[in-house]
Amino acid sequence: MSVLKRIGCCDLRRRLHIELRCINRKKSILSAILFVVIGIADAIICGNFYIYEMLILPKSAPGRWLFILVWTFIYAILGFTFQIVLAEKNRHCSLPRVRGCILFVCMMIFNLIWCPLFFGASAFFSAFLNILIMILLVFFTAIYFWQVSIIASIAQFVLEIWLIYCAFLNLGIILIN
Repeated sequence: MSVLKRIGCCDLRRRLHIELRCINRKKSILSAILFVVIGIADAIICGNFYIYEMLILPKSAPGRWLFILVWTFIYAILGFTFQIVLAEKNRHCSLPRVRGCILFVCMMIFNLIWCPLFFGASAFFSAFLNILIMILLVFFTAIYFWQVSIIASIAQFVLEIWLIYCAFLNLGIILIN
């Protein structure tokens, strides 16, 4: 028996299809825009981005422009999918939705704290610890969101992969500098 049959591939596909049909696109797009604006405001408030260029960076470090593109995309996806989770009215999803939303909000707070730590205060080790906490929060958020929305859960795992990369990059900066 294939792995896809064991996890109910047809059920997942059907659930995903239903989710896509039920999305309130207007509210989700507005939420995505709101999250991007929050991300931009955090970037403006956080401090001196030129610190990044003055640091000795690991070879795997991208330019600032890639961070801007990726974080804009991630904030938009997070806003879009958070609205999907908030809009879910299914009673059996109530407890996972509430728990996932609480973890999500906590993760967003840590996310907004990271930039001022790293760029504003040059507290690279504290920023690294902050990312590790975010990785844990995103992981558990994804688990709770899976019970509510496959789309929102997948978005969390995309963020998880990016955060793991950022954690290694942050650790590299600590070790090199």
